[in-house]
Amino acid sequence: MPPKIIVWAFLLANDAFRANIALKEICLPAKLASIGKRAFNSCTNLTSITSLNPIPPSITTGGWLSDTTFGSLSTTSSLCVPSESVDLYRSQWHWNYSSITGI
Repeated sequence: MPPKIIVWAFLLANDAFRANIALKEICLPAKLASIGKRAFNSCTNLTSITSLNPIPPSITTGGWLSDTTFGSLSTTSSLCVPSESVDLYRSQWHWNYSSITGI
Protein backbone atom coordinates (compact mmCIF):
# COMPACT_ATOMS: atom_id res chain seq x y z
CA MET A 1 0.00 0.00 0.00
CA PRO A 2 1.41 3.44 -0.84
CA PRO A 3 2.55 5.72 2.00
CA LYS A 4 -0.12 8.33 1.15
CA ILE A 5 -3.79 7.44 0.74
CA ILE A 6 -6.61 9.61 -0.53
CA VAL A 7 -9.97 8.23 0.54
CA TRP A 8 -13.06 8.67 -1.65
CA ALA A 9 -15.82 7.19 0.50
CA PHE A 10 -18.68 8.22 2.79
CA LEU A 11 -17.85 5.59 5.41
CA LEU A 12 -14.64 3.84 6.37
CA ALA A 13 -15.12 0.27 7.55
CA ASN A 14 -13.86 -1.22 10.80
CA ASP A 15 -10.17 -2.12 10.50
CA ALA A 16 -9.88 -0.39 7.08
CA PHE A 17 -6.17 0.46 7.43
CA ARG A 18 -5.42 -1.22 10.76
CA ALA A 19 -1.72 -1.90 11.43
CA ASN A 20 -0.64 -0.47 8.08
CA ILE A 21 2.85 0.64 9.05
CA ALA A 22 3.58 1.88 5.51
CA LEU A 23 0.86 4.53 5.76
CA LYS A 24 2.32 7.98 6.46
CA GLU A 25 -0.35 10.41 5.22
CA ILE A 26 -4.10 10.23 4.71
CA CYS A 27 -6.56 12.66 3.15
CA LEU A 28 -10.20 12.21 4.20
CA PRO A 29 -12.89 13.65 1.89
CA ALA A 30 -15.38 16.38 2.74
CA LYS A 31 -18.27 13.90 2.51
CA LEU A 32 -16.80 11.35 4.92
CA ALA A 33 -19.38 10.94 7.69
CA SER A 34 -18.08 8.05 9.80
CA ILE A 35 -14.86 6.17 10.50
CA GLY A 36 -15.16 2.63 11.87
CA LYS A 37 -13.51 0.92 14.81
CA ARG A 38 -9.76 0.51 14.62
CA ALA A 39 -9.64 2.00 11.08
CA PHE A 40 -6.21 3.54 11.75
CA ASN A 41 -5.32 1.60 14.89
CA SER A 42 -1.61 0.72 15.07
CA CYS A 43 -0.69 2.81 12.01
CA THR A 44 2.45 3.79 13.86
CA ASN A 45 4.01 5.78 10.98
CA LEU A 46 0.90 7.83 10.20
CA THR A 47 2.03 11.40 10.89
CA SER A 48 -0.26 13.53 8.75
CA ILE A 49 -4.07 13.43 8.59
CA THR A 50 -6.05 15.86 6.43
CA SER A 51 -9.80 15.99 6.87
CA LEU A 52 -11.61 18.07 4.27
CA ASN A 53 -14.93 17.76 6.11
CA PRO A 54 -15.87 20.98 7.94
CA ILE A 55 -17.78 18.79 10.44
CA PRO A 56 -15.63 16.21 12.27
CA PRO A 57 -16.64 12.74 11.07
CA SER A 58 -17.99 10.52 13.82
CA ILE A 59 -15.41 8.06 15.02
CA THR A 60 -15.21 5.24 17.52
CA THR A 61 -14.65 6.60 20.99
CA GLY A 62 -14.48 3.31 22.86
CA GLY A 63 -13.05 3.06 26.33
CA TRP A 64 -10.13 0.85 25.32
CA LEU A 65 -7.34 2.56 23.40
CA SER A 66 -6.78 -0.60 21.36
CA ASP A 67 -10.41 -0.52 20.19
CA THR A 68 -10.55 3.09 19.06
CA THR A 69 -10.28 4.43 15.54
CA PHE A 70 -6.92 6.12 16.06
CA GLY A 71 -5.62 3.84 18.85
CA SER A 72 -1.83 3.75 19.06
CA LEU A 73 -1.55 6.83 16.86
CA SER A 74 0.77 9.47 18.21
CA THR A 75 -0.93 12.61 19.49
CA THR A 76 1.94 14.47 17.84
CA SER A 77 0.55 13.56 14.43
CA SER A 78 -0.56 16.63 12.53
CA LEU A 79 -4.19 17.18 11.67
CA CYS A 80 -5.16 19.62 8.91
CA VAL A 81 -8.81 20.67 8.66
CA PRO A 82 -10.78 23.48 7.00
CA SER A 83 -9.75 26.79 8.63
CA GLU A 84 -13.27 27.59 9.80
CA SER A 85 -13.45 24.22 11.60
CA VAL A 86 -10.25 24.23 13.69
CA ASP A 87 -12.08 25.07 16.94
CA LEU A 88 -14.81 22.52 16.23
CA TYR A 89 -12.24 19.73 15.77
CA ARG A 90 -10.39 20.86 18.91
CA SER A 91 -13.62 20.58 20.90
CA GLN A 92 -13.92 16.88 20.00
CA TRP A 93 -11.55 14.94 22.28
CA HIS A 94 -11.09 12.10 19.78
CA TRP A 95 -9.79 14.64 17.23
CA ASN A 96 -7.61 16.40 19.80
CA TYR A 97 -4.13 16.47 18.27
CA SER A 98 -1.34 18.72 19.47
CA SER A 99 -1.08 20.21 16.00
CA ILE A 100 -4.39 21.15 14.35
CA THR A 101 -3.98 23.59 11.51
CA GLY A 102 -6.38 25.19 9.08
CA ILE A 103 -6.19 24.73 5.34
